[in-house]
Amino acid sequence: MLPLEFARRRLRAVLHEINGLKDADFPYDHSREALVQLERVIQDRLTLLMSLTEGNKADVIQTVCSESLLQIFRYLPLLGFILRSTNLRNSFEIFGPLLSLARKVLGPDTKLIVSSEWNFSPHVYKPIPVLPGFVLLGLPASESGNPLLVPLAGHELGHTTWQSQKLDEKFRPIIEMSIKEQATNRKDEYKQLFGKDLNDLFAAQDLSLAYTWALKQCEESFCDFLGLRIFSESYLFSFAYLATPGVNHRSAVYPSMKDRVGNLVSASKTYNVEVPTNFADWFSDEISGPSNDKESFLLNLGDKARP
Repeated sequence: MLPLEFARRRLRAVLHEINGLKDADFPYDHSREALVQLERVIQDRLTLLMSLTEGNKADVIQTVCSESLLQIFRYLPLLGFILRSTNLRNSFEIFGPLLSLARKVLGPDTKLIVSSEWNFSPHVYKPIPVLPGFVLLGLPASESGNPLLVPLAGHELGHTTWQSQKLDEKFRPIIEMSIKEQATNRKDEYKQLFGKDLNDLFAAQDLSLAYTWALKQCEESFCDFLGLRIFSESYLFSFAYLATPGVNHRSAVYPSMKDRVGNLVSASKTYNVEVPTNFADWFSDEISGPSNDKESFLLNLGDKARP
């Protein structure tokens, strides 16, 4: 069966690539450990494919082949990330301090891979089941040698902390209650926009974006607070370097720039962190936002629901 042979060849090609990557000079063991683990996962899938024959049911073969293709889409970008962790554009000297920080926040068994990315915003990968305990931190390639961005790692570790501590389960009921109350108080506006009453079966579906946006904003705020708590005023300067004065378009998964900066200033008072003079004036609020009245309504609900 040709699809089965195609699936086998695709996995062999990935394994061949991994074998080549294993010859790279890894500055830290965690990158190599992740590579070996991914190789094991791909090899196990190939072994399963090799055990299949044309005598197996067609739907079984199709399912296994489909899952193997999904693995390639999922793991090939990780191989590229691991390869870039060996590149000299990375600041290898920050690995030790960041690993120490990650282990204090997430636990002593945490493993870290720091690599360059071609996105300007630093980011951390969501937890990867086949790489338990690994934190994959990406820094923008143009800034990966800039120590001023190191405090932003505190924000990125916040995402992993949020997920590992399941904080969304804590805040989701608060957000849902707030949005329901707000929508009830604005039921006439809701009806005008969506053409139905709030007791309609599809009302919850209409409001789902507000829930999603509010929860994501809450997570981003938590990450800002964690970064500030760890790095104090260094986080404020790092955040300013990355974001000032801001961009015109508002992203619904973040608080508005005005709210985000205001929250940082307020949290700085709580944490007894000195705020740079006129810090809030360094930033401008977004000019454009949602593209239609429905999304504007939902975003307003989400903004107000954010704890």
